[in-house]
Amino acid sequence: MTQEMYQELRDDILRWVEARLKPKRFQHTLGVETAVLLARTFGCDQQEASLAALLHDNAKNLDQEELYKICQKHYPEYHLTDEYASVFHAFAGAVTAKEKYPELSEDILQAI
Repeated sequence: MTQEMYQELRDDILRWVEARLKPKRFQHTLGVETAVLLARTFGCDQQEASLAALLHDNAKNLDQEELYKICQKHYPEYHLTDEYASVFHAFAGAVTAKEKYPELSEDILQAI
């Protein structure tokens, strides 16, 4: 992905995620983008690390019932129950990110 394409996608993701999250969670998300430093250190794609970091909590503020429905629909093989409720947002976040940005790589979706 060119730098220009990355920057446009990043800017759009920032707007989308900020609209979905509470201010404190959005600030957390911006901090997680320091994953780029780890990507650089370990020779991974820095653009993908940035986008995955920005998207990692995109579903965090969805209603628990909605998260559960998304997980049941897209991950029936995991048989998720309420004891795993604290991680539903991660599974649902990958789904919602893919729906919003179908061009995202599998590596980004897996990182979410």
